[in-house]
Order: sequence, then C-alpha cells, then structure tokens
Amino acid sequence: MKMRFEMIFIMGLNEFPMIPSLFGDGKNRKTITELKCLKCNHIQTRDFKVGDYIFKKVMDEKCDKCGSSKLVIDSVHDIIAPR
Repeated sequence: MKMRFEMIFIMGLNEFPMIPSLFGDGKNRKTITELKCLKCNHIQTRDFKVGDYIFKKVMDEKCDKCGSSKLVIDSVHDIIAPR
C-alpha cells in the first residue's frame, strides 16, 4: 500500500483520468427537498436551499396539511425535467 501512495503522490492528482460528471449529460435537472411533518406524517416538497441535509429540523416553514412547524428534511434528490 505504501508503494501505491507514493505513485499517487508522484503522478499528482491532475494526471488521473477525469471522472465523468454526474450532471454533465445535458439534461435539465432540478434539486428538490422533501419535508416530513412530525405531527401528521405529511410529506411536502420545495426547491433545494443551500444548507439542506437529511434529518435537519426546519423551523421557518409550516406543514401544508396541519400547520405544524415541526418539519424535518426527509430526502434531497434531483429530478429530470421533461423536454
């Protein structure tokens, strides 16, 4: 393993083949966040905001169904918009 590390160090990181971009396929993508209400289990979606992560408690929004402010981020994912 030590020899492998030395090879990486000597070659430099910029000499490795480029990894294809996950988002460079020309498709129109949108990142959304799903919020789950802890009171009624309703799931609502909104546009992704910087700083969103799974299990984050969201205090500045309310549930669309029951009005509770106890929301947690359930998932963050990309969707591909139809052409």
